Amino acid sequence: MSPNKPGAENNPLLSTTTPSDADDYDSSDAYAAEKHVLPRRITVVIPCLLLLVAMEIGGTLVGVPMNQIQEGILCRQRYPNVLDTSTDARCKSSNVQSALSSLQGWELTFSLIPGILTAVPYGIAADRYGRKAILGLSLLGIFLVQAVDIVVCSFPQIFPIRLVWLGAMCSLIGGGPFVPGSVVWTSKLTLTRWPSIFFYLSAVPMGCELISMPLAYVAMQRGPWFSVFVGLACMSTSVLIALICPETRSMAAPESDAEGVEQTLGCGRVALKDLRPRLLTLVEQVTTLFQSMFLQDRRLGILLSSLLFTTLGRYASTILMQYTTKRFGWSWSQAGIMSSVSTLVNLILVVAILPPLSHALRYYLELGPMIKDLWIARASIFALIAGSFGIGLSSTSPMLMGSLMVYGLGSGYGAAMRGLLSQVAGNKHVGALYTTMSVVENMGMLIAGPLLAATFRVGLGWGTAWTGLPFFAAGILLAFAGVIVSGVRLQGLEKNRNEEEEEEEEEEGEEVVVVEEERLGIRLA
Repeated sequence: MSPNKPGAENNPLLSTTTPSDADDYDSSDAYAAEKHVLPRRITVVIPCLLLLVAMEIGGTLVGVPMNQIQEGILCRQRYPNVLDTSTDARCKSSNVQSALSSLQGWELTFSLIPGILTAVPYGIAADRYGRKAILGLSLLGIFLVQAVDIVVCSFPQIFPIRLVWLGAMCSLIGGGPFVPGSVVWTSKLTLTRWPSIFFYLSAVPMGCELISMPLAYVAMQRGPWFSVFVGLACMSTSVLIALICPETRSMAAPESDAEGVEQTLGCGRVALKDLRPRLLTLVEQVTTLFQSMFLQDRRLGILLSSLLFTTLGRYASTILMQYTTKRFGWSWSQAGIMSSVSTLVNLILVVAILPPLSHALRYYLELGPMIKDLWIARASIFALIAGSFGIGLSSTSPMLMGSLMVYGLGSGYGAAMRGLLSQVAGNKHVGALYTTMSVVENMGMLIAGPLLAATFRVGLGWGTAWTGLPFFAAGILLAFAGVIVSGVRLQGLEKNRNEEEEEEEEEEGEEVVVVEEERLGIRLA
């Protein structure tokens, strides 16, 4: 037996390590660990940001001109002698706009059904096998949805326009559009010691929209199809970036988990006889997940339920461009530029106002993290309510701009609620928490598409003054969420959660000390 190995006969029975040696070792290891933290974070941050940028810009470059293309197809179906669909007033008639809102509302609904059915299983898979593969699958599914839309709209004489509803089912691959955001939110970036990280992450899509709307305006001057293909190229780039993204799941996974994965994957073959118990296990995991999220913690369940109303209400902003093109006679590219006003307010708010405000509430007014996020969420939801009613009542462009700015002041709601929910739920099962949030948001949008499309059609039938009826409906739905958020009390929960986190930190510290002592004894023996 080698004398250098632990347990050799020549080794001393007791470690000869002195306290000073241990202190020097601990300090050097701590310094080395801290030295490697920043590069590790950078390697996670940069690919995630590039991925989000490519996906958001590509989505806008495809989405804005696709509205005009689908409007033109529907217009020519009703008025075959239309020459230029972008300027012919008949394309802004109520029957064309009603058909367009119905088409897009149901397309959104069909694209979200796969997300509701598969988001939780994909979330569990991401927690177990890693988020990189799930992220790549999700982006691939989103890319295929857009590709099917392009093919259908390229050949309207061959394919019925409603075939885009079937293409939306491609989001079965990867779980739908909410999965990429969930993966980024649950990455190593969202540490509790970074209290403003949610605001900065939410600023990324806003900044991308602020850039992409003018880009879409310029690209559409060369034709809507030019903008579509440029956007599709950007979206394909996001899929490639996902392949080089580092794994954001904890690298220190227990060995038992790794063995379980190997046993689960085997050699890439799954026996048919094992399929039933696997499905039963999955159903049991999903049931346990929803019980823990909605039943065991009543306050967490109530707050999660509020997301249903906010998603329903905030979806109205997605028909904002159609609303402005109809009510004010703007082109689709001009409507895209107009929406940049609200985006600019959003960006300034989440980058320059909310982080320092969050810091001031936390350290100057000495509010706890939960209470601080709760008050920001309350202020934001009331701004969304006021902005929604203002947009619906706007009869002139200046009134619309002012209402959009007020609406933009509520953009911090999503980030504040994510921070609040993560603290209410605690550090356990954070991936499952955000997956549950995705399911609730998907359910809200599933209902919102047909509901708000129906209110838009009703408003068109009632006359120009009622064109903003979807925004009145949105304001009412947001008011329900405002009542829920205003009625929640978290003071006692925050105290208990702080005590739990302190106990967890002490336990983790003791485990680290034991491991380091064992390593030190082995190294010096």
